[in-house]
Amino acid sequence: MFGKIVGVILGAVLAALVIWVSESLIAYVGAPVGIDPTGDPAAYMRAMPAPALVGVLLSYFAAALLGGLTAARVARAAWASWVVAGLLLAWTVANVMMLPHPVWFTVAAFVLIAAGGWFGGLIGRGAPRLADEDDDEPAARPWAAPEPDPEPEPEAWPAEEPAAEEPPTPDPDRPRWTPLPPRRDEE
Repeated sequence: MFGKIVGVILGAVLAALVIWVSESLIAYVGAPVGIDPTGDPAAYMRAMPAPALVGVLLSYFAAALLGGLTAARVARAAWASWVVAGLLLAWTVANVMMLPHPVWFTVAAFVLIAAGGWFGGLIGRGAPRLADEDDDEPAARPWAAPEPDPEPEPEAWPAEEPAAEEPPTPDPDRPRWTPLPPRRDEE
């Protein structure tokens, strides 16, 4: 459980970092000139050129993809990617409600974040391979442990030698088996 929580947190932090870096670069390169974004954010958003908005959309997709991939890999579950995408969608809804955005931007943001989260989950958990045409069972997943080798057949006991026709005759002077040496008082 701890790994799943850490995976979601790492994915969300990475997604926020991707958005922060990309929007900083877009604001440096493609921001409207002469409008203070802190003074009048609504006018700043209305003056934002379309290529800059497309760059922001691509950053949303990249954030959902990379954050979801990280979350799914660390948590070892595809649903962690959807949690990160859900957090990004909630952040986008809040952003759209605070600042005026074009309708096409809002719709594209939702679609791209959902697609990035879905692809991040697929890649993060590893997409299962399809079954071969000749097989009825699906192929093994690439991350699955290899099948153990079948146990080798036990080696056959050596063949018994045929018994001698006549058992050897014991020496009458020699005892068959003596567990202890003879005692001195018996000598």
